[in-house]
Amino acid sequence: MMQTRFGKVVAIISQGDQLSEIMTEVEGRMEKAYVYPQLTGNPQPGETVLLNTTAVRLGLGSGGRHFVQLIVGREQHELDGPGHIMKLRYTPWQLKCQTIDEPGTAGHEALKDGGNLEGMPVVVAELHSQLAPICLMAKEHSSCKIRLVYIMPDWAALPIALSNTVRQLQSQGLIDHTITYGHAFGGDAEAVNIFSALLAARKVFHADVAVVAMGPGIVGTGTKYG
Repeated sequence: MMQTRFGKVVAIISQGDQLSEIMTEVEGRMEKAYVYPQLTGNPQPGETVLLNTTAVRLGLGSGGRHFVQLIVGREQHELDGPGHIMKLRYTPWQLKCQTIDEPGTAGHEALKDGGNLEGMPVVVAELHSQLAPICLMAKEHSSCKIRLVYIMPDWAALPIALSNTVRQLQSQGLIDHTITYGHAFGGDAEAVNIFSALLAARKVFHADVAVVAMGPGIVGTGTKYG
């Protein structure tokens, strides 16, 4: 089960196309919440939102933020844009996206017969915190200008928008393109699995190097394999 509470939007802290942050009043307390506009739209001050408060109430490492599930009075949405591949499949929040290799896309012809990575190096990192030093090292220590693609799987956080690191690296030119695969979403391109993601990095984005690393928010149980 999840804990949910209604909150009133008091202020907009930041607003973007993929991630916004708001201040809400929840049961007399002022508490911050993240919004994924792709799922709910952006709320405005004075509106009431339904919040998933589970992680904060459990004291987990979600950054001390709730997550907006819906905006009261704006519960219904229409489909927008191309694509028919579902992410978060078979949940109430399943969303439609267009993958980079769907029929009718520019990448379909390049990827439909598979192929190989043509010698493209692939760096695999265990933690999201390793992404920045890897990208910096690759860009700064190459003998020529290279194109670097970050591939984010669904091993941790699913929305790439949650990562401040990715935003900063892209703004500084240390990541040229991003691909999210599996149930992760929000990259410059979407892919179904690691194979199509790697091929797209090379054949569509012409990457010289790809970095595969989970998003923020790793979980653990303190056991050998957990």
